[in-house]
Amino acid sequence: MSAANESGDMPASEILVKSGGTDALSCILQRINSIHEDLKKDISDLRAENKEINKTLNNFKDEIKLNITTVTNDLSKLKNKMIAANQENLYLKECINNLQATLNENTQVLKFNKIKVTNVPTNINLDILTVVKKISLVIRYELLENSLEECYRIKALNSNNSPIIFKFVKNCDKLQFLDCYRKYIRNSTLTLNSVLNASDDANLNTQLYISEHMSPQTYKLFKQAKNLKNVGKVKFVWFRNNKILVRKVEGVPAAVIRSELDIQHLFGQFAATPLSDETEIDGPETDRSDSSRSGATRKRKTKKSPTGSIKPFLKKK
Repeated sequence: MSAANESGDMPASEILVKSGGTDALSCILQRINSIHEDLKKDISDLRAENKEINKTLNNFKDEIKLNITTVTNDLSKLKNKMIAANQENLYLKECINNLQATLNENTQVLKFNKIKVTNVPTNINLDILTVVKKISLVIRYELLENSLEECYRIKALNSNNSPIIFKFVKNCDKLQFLDCYRKYIRNSTLTLNSVLNASDDANLNTQLYISEHMSPQTYKLFKQAKNLKNVGKVKFVWFRNNKILVRKVEGVPAAVIRSELDIQHLFGQFAATPLSDETEIDGPETDRSDSSRSGATRKRKTKKSPTGSIKPFLKKK
């Protein structure tokens, strides 16, 4: 044992070691305290920042809610405006359709209220007025020259067989002429032989067809209505007194086709247009292939016109 130990005093080297350990521990504790304070400050700053973010998010949330409410209200207003615009569009379409239909009807009545005779060749060496007179004699109609306003041929693809067009001064004369023609073709066939009072000449044995003359737009609508008949949508299609008429089945009221919109209605719900007494009269269709003569005869026997015959009216004149 050393002398220092014997006397009980601690050596200086030990004292220095212990003193250095205390200082290191103190430094470590100070460093830990500093880090702790920094963490506390950072956490406090994070909490403050998080609080600010939450405040901002709440403001955004309130603003989004307000914007959603505004957008919802705007969408509701736009929807109502769109519904109103659609209704107005439908109304305007209906107005345009009625205007177009009225224009077509006026054009038909003013410019095409005439009679057309087809299958009359141009090489028969007779003027067209004479041909019309001979046809009138055959169908037993008393034709007066002053009752005709005009008489001419129109251009056709087949220039050797262009149709004859003639117009009566009075519409009642036109209707009476067509009535005589329909009565004649119930039991007979109107041929060029019969009109010219010729012998059975094979070259003249062509059937003549008489119908009301149609404007291009009216003829287009008539062809569309005929297409409906071809696909079975309607049973009867005919043209009478400047009107296109269709009947879906027997026994139901006839409908007047005034425009393409009416054609479209036929594919859905069929809306029959009320007819006047004059157009309610049943008669053969413009195209004779669409109805048999027996059918036309049967209809005229079973259904009477409420207006009666036109002959008493003419006799009174």
